[in-house]
Amino acid sequence: VQLNAGAAIYVSGLAATLKEGVAKADGVIASGAAKTKLDQLISLSNSSSI
Repeated sequence: VQLNAGAAIYVSGLAATLKEGVAKADGVIASGAAKTKLDQLISLSNSSSI
């Protein structure tokens, strides 16, 4: 998971290297911020009608 997220961070220009991107992804996952954002997305998705 960290490698895929890190690659996305790197190719989006938010990190200078893949290693830095992976480190940023690891920090976000470890802090719980990624889970919080996922929970917000799930809540929004469940409350939206298409």
